[in-house]
Amino acid sequence: MQYPQGSPIGGAMQGFGDELSALAEHYRKMTERQEAFDAEIARRQFNGRIALAEDEVAAKAPADGAGMHEAMYGQLDPYDGRAVKPGLFDKMFGEVLPSMPASQRANFAKQKEAMRMAGAVRMAQRQLQRRKDYEQNQWSGVQRAELDAIAQSNPNDTVAFNAARRRGLDVLDKMGLDPQGKLQAEAAWRDSTAKTRIEALITQNPKRALNLLVPTAFTTQESNQPEQGMDDIITDSVAGTDSSDESTEKGDRVRRLTSNERIRRAFQDDLPIDTLLAELSPGSYDDVVRKARTADAASLIGTHADLDIASQNARAAIINMTPYSGTSGWV
Repeated sequence: MQYPQGSPIGGAMQGFGDELSALAEHYRKMTERQEAFDAEIARRQFNGRIALAEDEVAAKAPADGAGMHEAMYGQLDPYDGRAVKPGLFDKMFGEVLPSMPASQRANFAKQKEAMRMAGAVRMAQRQLQRRKDYEQNQWSGVQRAELDAIAQSNPNDTVAFNAARRRGLDVLDKMGLDPQGKLQAEAAWRDSTAKTRIEALITQNPKRALNLLVPTAFTTQESNQPEQGMDDIITDSVAGTDSSDESTEKGDRVRRLTSNERIRRAFQDDLPIDTLLAELSPGSYDDVVRKARTADAASLIGTHADLDIASQNARAAIINMTPYSGTSGWV
């Protein structure tokens, strides 16, 4: 039925149609807005499940993190970044896609590869960090073993010391360190090995070690011996070897050893102590000097205690001696 234009009924029907159109448009926009909101919530929930899945993959991965990235995001083509082997991400994405609102499904599907790339970078970084942590943990074990070997060996055994140090450096060469990190690790290793060797010397002979670390440590107590210089003191108290190969005759005086000669006598090898000292950090040097002083003081206390006991025993023996009252059998 048609109503004449301009008639009251025709105008009313036209207005009613406009209202229906406006209502339909309002409903369409409201539906799109609601579906967009629901899609955003679903996307966030999906991201949360992805994060949990990454944690689970990491928890199940071996200690070095091998396979973490591939298990989660599949294998990617190194040239174009496209997935050539599916991972857990592909399975999860395929499960969530049908639950997306129809109006948002195509848009969500377009985000798949961008989401994969972001997650792949995140997981790759996580795998690399796991590998670094693994190598560092293994390196800590290597350090303990080699430092124990140095500590238990003779501090004068340069061959054993160099072998232990070389084994450590070989391990560092195989670690995934950047150039700066490698230099720092090597310096720290030389510091640790040098400190351990000196500590072994302190355990063996604290006074000898203190002479090397602080050459003036005993000058005061020896100052009342005018004919004995510092080199002579160190030669006598440190070298512990036959003095015939350490001196030459200059009149009646013993030749004073040079610094390097004194050092070689001290360790009984050709590795100068100044090389070890140069490899010590300031903190390590202060620590070994403190340990040497403490050990030397303890040694002196022990020596004095032994002398006191010996003196007491001697006095007791003299007191308990029976006076001789007989005649001599000698004519």
